[in-house]
Amino acid sequence: MAQNGKKDQRPRSKAAGKEDIMEKGIFSRDAILVLAACYCFMSCHTMIIPVLAGFTGSLGGSGLLMGTVAGMTNLVSIGFRIVSGQMVDRVAKKRLSLWGAALMGAGCLGCALTRGTELLLAARVVHGVGFACCSVGLSTWFSTLLPREKLGSGMGIYGTVQAVALAVAPSLGISVERWLGYRPVFWGAVISAALIVALSLAVREKGERVAARSGRGEGKRFRLVEPSVVPIALIVTLFTIPYTATQSFLVPIIKREGLAAHAELFFATYAIALVCMRVGFRNYFDRVPYRRFLAVCTGSAAVSMLLLNFAGHNPGLAGAAVCMAGGFGIMCSESQATAMAMVDNTKRGLANSTYLIGLDSGMALGPMVGGLLYGHAAAEYFYPWLMTTTVLIGAVYLAGRKRLSQI
Repeated sequence: MAQNGKKDQRPRSKAAGKEDIMEKGIFSRDAILVLAACYCFMSCHTMIIPVLAGFTGSLGGSGLLMGTVAGMTNLVSIGFRIVSGQMVDRVAKKRLSLWGAALMGAGCLGCALTRGTELLLAARVVHGVGFACCSVGLSTWFSTLLPREKLGSGMGIYGTVQAVALAVAPSLGISVERWLGYRPVFWGAVISAALIVALSLAVREKGERVAARSGRGEGKRFRLVEPSVVPIALIVTLFTIPYTATQSFLVPIIKREGLAAHAELFFATYAIALVCMRVGFRNYFDRVPYRRFLAVCTGSAAVSMLLLNFAGHNPGLAGAAVCMAGGFGIMCSESQATAMAMVDNTKRGLANSTYLIGLDSGMALGPMVGGLLYGHAAAEYFYPWLMTTTVLIGAVYLAGRKRLSQI
């Protein structure tokens, strides 16, 4: 490793092979189609999250059940990834994405039709399996369309598309629920799932399995996770918990406390800020060491939670959204790119799956933790409790600093 610690100078395995020298463009036709499918995928998933807690409550669910329903998809996704992580490198990514989109559509359809919490939970389980397939399928598929030296910036673009959907879709879901009710939001998610299928079918490059082609004995060994990526996965979990707790309970908290603020502003500002940051930092994702991003993003996330705790008006909410973009938003894409850059092409799917286990863990735990705090803690303690995640991030870094300080 070079002394400056830059990612584009890390040692690379010979297993990268001929794929690293193939001429692939970040904005090729296939890459653009996969990016569009990614937007629809994340829209399908996040459009319904802000209304799930309220919808569950309208069906008679408790505060804990409200959080459980919101986090069930990601909880199921964690379990599915643990047993299927190795499969990712043995299945065509196009097929995996299509399976996932179909299951996500079925899960959203179940939510739209249900009249009780039992079917709602079952629908979220189906959605979770589809989410696991589609998330790892699309992101790994897109990574195979990138030249290795552009992996960081390319995945940054992928993360930007996800971030825009993460912000725009929840705002759209909140607006639709306000004007038309809960169920039209779920029908909108069904349409998004159908668009994933249509866009994926239009991609010519199928993202064929890599491990089987390599002919290496190493590719035949079964692993649940990629060990070198585990610290990064834990860090992503801790960044994700406060964001998803906010995503699920910002609307109920504003309503319960009678605050003069609009939840839509938080998500819209988050999207705009994150796009600007991703564009502004695009030349740094492949050059700046991971530990520097970690320090800055942790501080930004902490400031965001302080603002959310004390701000009961729109300007404070907008400031919190900008800081959340600089924390959770930037750290997620940087962590995903770093995770896949740490391994050769034959393990890229497993590394990505390990990262996504961390992301899913945060997305599952965030609503559940939020539900417990919403139901049992005063509003003024909601975000101070969530701020403990920043302390835990520091602890994870110190525990794995020998490895993390080198990337």
